[in-house]
Amino acid sequence: MMKQRSSSSSLVDASSILAFARWIFCLFILVCASSVPLSAHAQETDQPGTRPIGELIGIVDIASVLQQSDAITIIRKAIDEQNTLFQSEISQEEVELRNAEKQLNEDKTSISKEEFEVRLAGFEERVIRLQRQIQAQKNGFDRAYTEAQERLEKELLLIISAIAKERGFAMVLQSKDAVVYDTSLDISEEALARLNAQTKNLKITLERRDQPDG
Repeated sequence: MMKQRSSSSSLVDASSILAFARWIFCLFILVCASSVPLSAHAQETDQPGTRPIGELIGIVDIASVLQQSDAITIIRKAIDEQNTLFQSEISQEEVELRNAEKQLNEDKTSISKEEFEVRLAGFEERVIRLQRQIQAQKNGFDRAYTEAQERLEKELLLIISAIAKERGFAMVLQSKDAVVYDTSLDISEEALARLNAQTKNLKITLERRDQPDG
């Protein structure tokens, strides 16, 4: 016949088990706590070349680089030359229109009303055509300058990316977005020098736009 355990014996066994469980739990906590800083330290030491965050950020003034570039000077010069040529071409048309207006006013009293209205309509049509021509050419110059500047900016961004990679920058910020920074992080001058070198043989060909689009 089996002997039944006393209730006091059961309580002793349960207490022992609980005590052992608490000891295991405390040991687990100690191991985890000690492993965290060791792991973090290992991650830091396993990354040679780790630098302060400030040394991973470059600074550049894109607007200033573009405005100071030799390429933008070449582009502006080409547009100015074309604009001067265009102005000389339309100046003759403007003189002819002024003479036509003067003659029309002089002949107004000596011609019929019908003839005057026909000549006036022709004169007004010439004026409108010239105005559209001037506006079309202005739009063409503006478009040409914008497109050239956009291409130049894309070239500059490639240069900035190359410099950032060489110097180990994680990012490059616009100088206008940085309140305070170490000037040694500013790559604007280097970017300008490289941009000038890459565009020194730049040739600009402008398309005449003295006719309205469409």
